[in-house]
Amino acid sequence: MGTHMPNGFMAGTFWTRKGKAFYYIRDFSKCVTLHLKGHEYSKVVIEVDDKQATAERLRKMLLE
Repeated sequence: MGTHMPNGFMAGTFWTRKGKAFYYIRDFSKCVTLHLKGHEYSKVVIEVDDKQATAERLRKMLLE
């Protein structure tokens, strides 16, 4: 199970309408969301230092 403190911190496993999701976030403006198919988790949301660069890197890796 996950932990959620409003306006502060969100970490762990949460159930959503679309299935199980994993979050590790302190600042929602710095998060990257991965939508998964055929995995235990339907979504993974994590905080990163540079979300634009991380998203571009992930897209590039997935297209290779």
